[in-house]
Parts: sequence; structure tokens; C-alpha cells
Amino acid sequence: SPCCHRSHIRVRSASVKCFRGIAMGNTPHAWASIVCCVDRLKPQPITDSSEHYQRQTRSLIRGAAMDASPAEQAFRKVESELDDLIVAAMPEFKAMGLAYADHSTRTYHYKESYLRWEAAFERRWQRDLFTQQVQITLSYGEPIDPGEPAVVCVLRRAESYRPGQISRVDSKYEESVAFDAVRADGLAGLIKSHLAAAAALLDVTV
Repeated sequence: SPCCHRSHIRVRSASVKCFRGIAMGNTPHAWASIVCCVDRLKPQPITDSSEHYQRQTRSLIRGAAMDASPAEQAFRKVESELDDLIVAAMPEFKAMGLAYADHSTRTYHYKESYLRWEAAFERRWQRDLFTQQVQITLSYGEPIDPGEPAVVCVLRRAESYRPGQISRVDSKYEESVAFDAVRADGLAGLIKSHLAAAAALLDVTV
């Protein structure tokens, strides 16, 4: 789908992402630094402190959006609502045993000219020498046409593998879901259904 295709052309910093705050003047010293953080390559266990840090960072970045284009304004609106949906569903994500990571591109810089909201979820099981792994990624990209209905892309992967060997199972699935439906139903049900479908392929219990 067009939505999911955009995920394959995203350029991401290899190690460090730096965000700068609102310009307070015309000199380099007038920029207020918001945060510089190491890009997480793997989802991490959900903790209260990480949730608070991410919410605070997002708030600062959104507050820095001044004179935004119509496309950015449309993105910021959906971005904010998706963040709220993540927070609301977080207890259920924890109950499902999921690890979570925010892989969003929330500011423009020399390597990023396209804003993107992205949430990654992962769960693993060990069976003998094999790792059974489910990865679910939700994404929403800055729209080309700000007037078009927002769509959330879902990418799901179920994999069973041993290090250094070809995966015994490697199933991938993608779909696009209208944001209005995501907002109405919440994220927990969407993630739960995909987790169950992937777990069935791996013959594991969730």
C-alpha cells in the first residue's frame, strides 16, 4: 500500500538523533537544545520513567512547531492523538508482555525531511534453541495531501530462528487502517489481534 511503501524510503540516523528547540534569535547560540538521545534499535521494556521522559520530549518538540506548513499541521494533529492512544493502552501492552520503542521522526534536520510517527512492539519466546519473535510496527507519515484521510500502516512479522541459521518461520503481513477506526477502537485491540495472529503462526501462547 502507499502508506506502507513510505516506510521503506525513510532515512534514519544510524546512531544519534539530536533535536533542537525553538529559535530565540538569529545566532547559533540562540537555539535551545531540547534533547539528544541514542536511537534505540530494539524495543525496550516499558517503564514509568521512560514513558514520562518520552511524553515530556514530545511535548517540547510539538511546542517548537512554529509557522508549520499545512502538511506538518495535519501530521502534528494525528501525531498528538496517536501519542495519547499509546498512553491510554500502555497498561494493556504491559499485560501482553510487549516491549515498546518510539522510532518516530518528530523534527526536521539535514538527514530527515519527512516527519513520521512510528511505534514498535516486540515479544519473544524461547523454545529449545529457537527464538520465537513477533514484531508489530505502527506508523503514520507526514501526508502529501493534508486534506486526505489519515491512514495508519501496520507491519507484522512472525519469525522463528536460531542465530546464524536461516529462519525456520518468517512470515510478514501489512495492512492500512483508517485513523478514524484506530481512534474509535483504540490501539490495544489492534495490537492484540495482530499478536494473536503472529503467535498462532509460531505455535506459542500469548
